[in-house]
Amino acid sequence: SCVKELTGGKKLVGAFFGYTSADHGRISRLLRSGKVDFLAAPPMYNTSREIGWSGRSQTLYQSSYRLHNVVYFEESDFRTFLSEPSFSPSPQTRRRPLNESLAIVRRSIGKSLCGGWENWWFMLGGNATFSAPEIMESIRIGAAEAAATLETAKWTPAEVALFIPADEYITASRGGTHAVHMGAYAHVALHRNLFPFCGVPMDSYELADIDNPRTPDYKVYIFPNLFTLSPKMRERIKAVVRRPGKTAIWFFAPGYYDGLDEGSVERVGELTGVPVKYK
Repeated sequence: SCVKELTGGKKLVGAFFGYTSADHGRISRLLRSGKVDFLAAPPMYNTSREIGWSGRSQTLYQSSYRLHNVVYFEESDFRTFLSEPSFSPSPQTRRRPLNESLAIVRRSIGKSLCGGWENWWFMLGGNATFSAPEIMESIRIGAAEAAATLETAKWTPAEVALFIPADEYITASRGGTHAVHMGAYAHVALHRNLFPFCGVPMDSYELADIDNPRTPDYKVYIFPNLFTLSPKMRERIKAVVRRPGKTAIWFFAPGYYDGLDEGSVERVGELTGVPVKYK
């Protein structure tokens, strides 16, 4: 806010934000502020970085960024065989031989081209991290392909959209009941293991954008990890998914009922439009 005010709105403002942690759970508030022009976050620091895994970014809301005119940069801070050993402290940031380094760099470029976001080659492993001719050539080709899409390609929405509640990460990070801890696990399992490998293009939004007037129209709406939902949010979701021709898929959605009793189970049927009986 200070930078925007002092520069009369002439400077672009960005931040590291969008990590899967409690401190980053208010992404909706940030996007709606109109004060941030770009955000950056790295891929997850776990096995998803490895070859054969999805390389999933920590942030899950790229389509919400686009919706609110915020540019997202993935911080490609992978370590290569040229990285300094002192900057490669863990298995997830280990030094990789040339063939593995090339594979991960090319995957990052492919993710950007398919997902519609930017790459920031972050040399956390030292200034020579990517200074191999083969790596730099891959980056050059990727940059050229990306530049070409600016002239020839127009972004169009997918037919399937994910709507993810950012505040669930806050709940999960603070501990509590077994159901809450299960929520933390389900988040990681679904977004790291299931969705990136299903072969279906998907747009990913923060749940608060479910009824944003600028949100495109989708055929399929997927709601993972809805462990807590306010009555108002239930109504907002219902207004979208119960329109003719729409399909809703729920993964781990106990937020639609308050307990295993007849009244709460009936509310699930009321929301989805599918009769559900309590036994």
